[in-house]
Amino acid sequence: MEPIQRINHAVEDIQRTTLKTLDHAKDQVVNASKEAAYQVDRTAHKSPWIFVGVASALSGIAGYFLGRRFK
Repeated sequence: MEPIQRINHAVEDIQRTTLKTLDHAKDQVVNASKEAAYQVDRTAHKSPWIFVGVASALSGIAGYFLGRRFK
């Protein structure tokens, strides 16, 4: 086998391995995101006023800082 062919085979093997690893990592991220969204949804339905309070507090803080910045 010529050196160029060996290099091509090595590059193809690395590419195949990298694609498999990235596909596996993508699946893990998707599953973790779905689980986190499910947990947040469940908690929000259990006690929605906590989320309303946090959202309004963060909005107030953001509004305060944005209002000071554009004076």
